[in-house]
Parts: sequence; structure tokens; C-alpha cells
Amino acid sequence: MTDVTRQPNPDVDVLVVGAGVAGLSAAAELQRRGRRVLVLDKGRGLGGRLPSRRIGGATFDHGAQFVTARTPRFAAKTDAFSRGHWDNDRQEAGRRLLDAAQEWLGAGILEFQVHGWRYSKPARVHEAACVVVSRDPLLVLAGDAFAGPRVEGAALSGWAAAEAVLEGVA
Repeated sequence: MTDVTRQPNPDVDVLVVGAGVAGLSAAAELQRRGRRVLVLDKGRGLGGRLPSRRIGGATFDHGAQFVTARTPRFAAKTDAFSRGHWDNDRQEAGRRLLDAAQEWLGAGILEFQVHGWRYSKPARVHEAACVVVSRDPLLVLAGDAFAGPRVEGAALSGWAAAEAVLEGVA
């Protein structure tokens, strides 16, 4: 049996569980503010609902088919393409993305599909940007079920969780 009692680790200030948008946003903000962060995820890679997959020698991203930006901070981090093509037909936007990526693909695309995720947003969104579950040890929950759904809500929630950690309370 593993001993799970709290023991200080001199190399890590904050443990972030989950390498999705919220976890990576929190980790980046905490590192920017001088904290030593360790990120753990159940998967083999980063991205949560926006992962990359490898097939043979190729790597491709899948997940959210577009990203919306409603706040200036998140808009500064998003791709101009997503903002510029928000109202376009999904298939046309997919074709434009493939055309823009053609020099990196190495082969022509015969067929593609653009889908929304069936379970891409929570059934209920908590009104707070993050939730403090425990103060000793400090445990803060964040993700797209807080601060608004979708990618932007997850990023805002991650940043709020980082602030809660930095303040030591929420």
C-alpha cells in the first residue's frame, strides 16, 4: 500500500491535475507568477478536449471545431482565424483550415468531417469561476463547468484557480 500522507516536495509548489485548457491555463499563470508547478494528466498527452493524435508519421488536432472569445484576455490568446470565421459554414471553415495547413500535411485530403462534440459542455455551469474544496491542503476545482462553458470558460476558470492558489484562499 502506498503512503499518501502529506509530505513536502521541495521541487513543487503546486500540483495541477488535468492538462486540459483549465489546467494548462492555471499552470502557465502560476509559473508566470514564480510558482514551481507539476501537471499530471490521465492521458498520454496534453489538451483535454483539444488533444492531438498521432497516426503513423502524422499528427493532427481534434476537439473543439472553433473557439469563441468574449473577454479581452482570452481574445488576445485566440487565433484570428477562429474569430474571423465564426459565422461561416462549418464545412467551409474546415476546408479553409485544411487549405491553410496544406504545406504541412504532406498529402491531399480526400475527405473530412466537422462535428460538434455530443458532450462538449456541462449540463449546469457553476456560478463561481472555481471552487475551493479544501483549505488544508488547498484544493481548488476548475474547468469548463465553471465561469461559463466551452474553451473560454475553461481558460477563465483556470486563471481564477491560479489566483485562488496564489492568494491561499478563494
